Order: sequence, then C-alpha cells, then structure tokens
Amino acid sequence: MKTFHSLPNPEEMGFKWPAFSKALERLTNVESRRREAERIASELQERINSEKGQDIRRLADAIASGNPDPAPPGLEDLTDELREQQRLARALEEAEPRAEGELLKAAQEHREEWAEEVDAALQKAIKAERQAYEKALGATQKARERRQHIEALSAWIRTRPPVFSPPSDATVPATFGQLREDADRAERQMQERQEAERLEVEDNRRRERKERDARRSQEGAA
Repeated sequence: MKTFHSLPNPEEMGFKWPAFSKALERLTNVESRRREAERIASELQERINSEKGQDIRRLADAIASGNPDPAPPGLEDLTDELREQQRLARALEEAEPRAEGELLKAAQEHREEWAEEVDAALQKAIKAERQAYEKALGATQKARERRQHIEALSAWIRTRPPVFSPPSDATVPATFGQLREDADRAERQMQERQEAERLEVEDNRRRERKERDARRSQEGAA
C-alpha cells in the first residue's frame, strides 16, 4: 500500500486543494472499479466451477444408472463475462499506478504552496494541543487526587494505623509532560524542515547567480 493511501483527507483538515482532490477522486475511482471487477470475476469463476462440478455429478449419475448422458451446461455467456471482467480488472490494475502518479505530480507541483499552508495550520494545531493539555491537566490531577484520598481513607478505616499518610504521586504530571514533549518535537521538526528548505532555496539562488555570471563572462569574452 502506498504511503499517501493512509493520509488524512486534506478537506477534512480544512485545506482546499482542488488539484489534490481531483487526482485523489480519479485514483479512488480506479481502485474502486478494480476491486469491483475482481469481485465479479471471482464470483463468476466460482459459479462456473460449481456448474462444472454439478455437470460431472449429473453425468456420473446417468452413467451409473444407465440413463442417456445429459447435455453439458451452457457456460458460454458466463465464460464470456468472466473474460471481460478479467480484462477490465487487468486494465484497471495497469491504470492505477498512472492515477497514483498524477496524485504525486499534483503534490509536487504545489509543494511550496501546500507546505506553507500546512505548516501554518500545524503551528495552530500545536498551540491548541498545548492549551488542551493545560486545561485537562488540572481537572485530571484533581480527580485522581480525590480518588486516591478516598481509596486511602477506605483502607485506613479498615486497618486504622496510627498515622494516615496522604497519597502523593507524579503520574498525571509525568503523563502530560510526555504529551507536551511530543508537541514540542512536532514543532521542533517543523522548524528544522523550514530551515533546511530556506537554506536550500538560498543555495539554489547562489548557484543560479554563479551560472548567470559565468554565462555573461563567456558572452563578454566572445
């Protein structure tokens, strides 16, 4: 399975990418038609095999009982339809990589535009994620501490030790800390990608200037 088959739908993430949607729709249509043709071909093959098996049993019964041999079943229509579905399935299988290529081509042609749009959305998503963690941390910690204290009180009532030790742990802060670290990682990697792309653009510009200056020098010398 190709990587982009498991990508989230850009439209569901709030992105309006007509070129992507159009290419994805074509690919989805090809895949759907191929699976349908393969399903029909498989069912036809099973039906033909069943008819042939029944024919053999009828012929065996006739031979054993001394009756005239039954006429063979008319499978021409089923066989013709099977060949057509197999032909269609093979054609769709060949067309599928082409449709995949069109989707990848669209992504490449709009790479800079879509990358900038996605990064802006990613920055907002990271901020919203951190805010959600901060909001949930307080409520989760409070609920956990209440449960722990009631649990400890339940045990004390039964055993009545001379000292009651209030429970204390760092489970919730540690858990949310790990989640925040993952958000930090996402932001850090995004910034690293952006910096690498910026350096690549600058390097390309310098190389283009050198090539342009070299051409001008050659033209001047001529």
